[in-house]
Amino acid sequence: MRVRGHNPVWQSQLPAWVSGLPLNQVQAAVDSRITAEVTHYKGQIYAWDVVNEPFNGDGSLVNDVSYQAMGTNYFAEALRTAHAADPSARLHVHDCSCRSGTAATARTRPGRTRRPTS
Repeated sequence: MRVRGHNPVWQSQLPAWVSGLPLNQVQAAVDSRITAEVTHYKGQIYAWDVVNEPFNGDGSLVNDVSYQAMGTNYFAEALRTAHAADPSARLHVHDCSCRSGTAATARTRPGRTRRPTS
């Protein structure tokens, strides 16, 4: 069985204390979290959704603490950090909302999408 790891970086599941950090300390906290989680499962997880749901429905970036501290560079930093922790894992940025209403998905009910069968 192959296991895919999901979201070391997700604004919806960020501990409250991270949001309370001075912005110049956020990157170190995020890097530490990614390193700890990915290293813990190194070799057991074939792929990671490193950054989860960073986009708003209109395609703009969510204005979370990672974005406020590092700007758009936080994507690259998160992926570099995860790669250093487990170089053999496949790394992804995961976001379902950016595909809503496109040819890639078809809406089935609010909050749910399915891939077209054709």
